[in-house]
Amino acid sequence: MKNRYCYNIILVVIIVASLGSCKKGNKIERHSVAEEPVIVDSSIIVRLDNVEGNQISVTIQNTGERRTYNYDQAQTEGQVKGSLTKGDKLSVYPDSKSKKVRSVINLSEFEAQWFFDMNQHRGMKIESDGAISSINMEDVSFRNWFIKNGQLIIHYVDMQQRADSVQQYWVDHSEIIYLSKDKLDIRFRGKILQCQHEKKVIKFKFGK
Repeated sequence: MKNRYCYNIILVVIIVASLGSCKKGNKIERHSVAEEPVIVDSSIIVRLDNVEGNQISVTIQNTGERRTYNYDQAQTEGQVKGSLTKGDKLSVYPDSKSKKVRSVINLSEFEAQWFFDMNQHRGMKIESDGAISSINMEDVSFRNWFIKNGQLIIHYVDMQQRADSVQQYWVDHSEIIYLSKDKLDIRFRGKILQCQHEKKVIKFKFGK
């Protein structure tokens, strides 16, 4: 009986410890911009010139060099974000060992004003120079965005920090889940934000 009692006590301790470990594991760790390790970024900004089969022909923005990549694998793995529209600006992450791309992101579609809460008019404005600003968001103030090696990185200020604490920039390794000209789903701080453009009010003019 005593052994059985001891066994139950040990079992309870193990369960409590496991639950504590799970909660800690589920907690999203974050670090400041100052703590962010240096990332060697191999992605390039290009203009899409042509799409033929599983090949894209592009012009590199900085150099004017023209290249052709195979995007078949990236598309199969769900790493083509947005449409492949001629003339659009893309961020491509090429494979250094082949003429393939690991990811493609349509920046012409990504850089826009997006809202995830139409009722409260909350969202973000993503600009082409890497700036990003919050719209009616009380808990977060966005600062900058980057695409590095196919991954979206956002710098932000946590507005819920204590007023007497030193305000600092935090880093979130976000994820573009879905992108089109009308819809953007991103994962930010572990939460999925389903965004769309602001719906314009159509005004009708009636004759006399």
